[in-house]
Amino acid sequence: MSGQQHGRRRTPRGQGLTLRPPARFDAVDVLTIGMILSCAIPSNLTISALGSIGRPGLLWFLGALLWWGWQQVQRPFPLFGGSQPARRSLFMFLCAVAVTYAVANFAGLAPDEARAADTGLLRALSWAGLFLLANDGVIDRGKLLVLLDRVVLLGTAMATLGLVQFVTGQSFVSAISIPGFSEGVAADSIHLRAGFLRAAGTATHPLEYGVVLCMSLPIAVTLALNELKGRSIFRWICVGIILAAVALSVSRSTFIGVAVVLIVLLPSWSRTLRLRALLVFMFAGVAVYFLVPGMVGTVRGLFEGLSGDSSTQSRTDSYGVVLELAIRNGILGRGFGTFLPKYRILDNEYLLMLIDSGFLGLFTFLLFMLSGLYCCFRARALLTDPLLSRLSIAVASALTAAGVMFAFFDALSFPMAGAFLFLMLGIAGALWRIARNEKASTVVLQLPRTDPIPERRSVWPLPGDAPLNPDEERDLDVAKH
Repeated sequence: MSGQQHGRRRTPRGQGLTLRPPARFDAVDVLTIGMILSCAIPSNLTISALGSIGRPGLLWFLGALLWWGWQQVQRPFPLFGGSQPARRSLFMFLCAVAVTYAVANFAGLAPDEARAADTGLLRALSWAGLFLLANDGVIDRGKLLVLLDRVVLLGTAMATLGLVQFVTGQSFVSAISIPGFSEGVAADSIHLRAGFLRAAGTATHPLEYGVVLCMSLPIAVTLALNELKGRSIFRWICVGIILAAVALSVSRSTFIGVAVVLIVLLPSWSRTLRLRALLVFMFAGVAVYFLVPGMVGTVRGLFEGLSGDSSTQSRTDSYGVVLELAIRNGILGRGFGTFLPKYRILDNEYLLMLIDSGFLGLFTFLLFMLSGLYCCFRARALLTDPLLSRLSIAVASALTAAGVMFAFFDALSFPMAGAFLFLMLGIAGALWRIARNEKASTVVLQLPRTDPIPERRSVWPLPGDAPLNPDEERDLDVAKH
């Protein structure tokens, strides 16, 4: 393919592109700035005057939603004329959130629940801005690769900070102070489990940190596998840093998320590649065993002692409470975001959404997740570009891992987890659009032309033109006068 297109990597067979930066400020740059604001600024810091809605990432993506709307108003024709399953599913989810918000406010809410409902609605709109910008703004292969590059860099930066926290035992995040910002929750991103430090980077909790690692890992691995040998060293360094952070996370949910990533990715790899991956994981396990004494036993104990684990018991004890509240609140729920942690911490996003948004909200959210997976697998079936085809599976594995991990904590209450989920859903929609456009272009190029190409003539005769017939002479006279 031409070097004028965006891209910087090639498949092992040499099919690739040379990346060049975008010619102007575009949707990928807006998404990059928003994700940096979501990840670089600690999750506990908010703009003092705005309270819980004062997170910079949330405000940025609300602005992105307005920008997207303005661009749609100015567009003289639709970006793509076909059906868009991911965007349609997003609209259904937003309608469910809006309906539950209206019903809850009509029924009456306590002051703290009313503020939580307002915040929940704004959070949903900011996620919509993030999704729509990725879905509609990433319009070609080059922009998609640039965005995925930056996702990997964010995940690597977060993993690097987590490793530094694990080694030093220092948070570093708690010392960050920005004028005009205040701490919304506890600033300490260091937690202890079985004598080991559970790092969280700039996230509020290690589980949120684990979501970032698990969703960036399959993208990093896929890009590294398809990079030229001479330029793949940096790619594999990123993969190694993320894997090391996963190994030292001391988190069951993170390990389960990585296992899900591998379950989805491995069938798409060759037998040789699967064998190499197995050897790498065996070597990594041996390295952790000798370099971090007691870590392997601790990880094994996390899964062997599930029946007596307090966090597991807390989750299972919540099932009866959730069922009772779900029946009481009916189809529409009590209002998105209104079931506050002071009532009960469910540690399960699906159960929390069932209470907050009812069966309608939970159904539309699951439909939205499934539509993202559909876009990925459908894009893989349509794409002829081997790199994009493999990236489709990588995005699907990231979404599947997130879907599983959301069952272990109330993920949408954490800004990074929500931002990464909706970003990946938007990328899934972009992959689907790119694949459809590629297929449509191929069909048009292959159609035989049966009608003769009409002779095109300028209004003003040029030297060498055929003589004008009487009708054309009359039209020319009219044009001249």
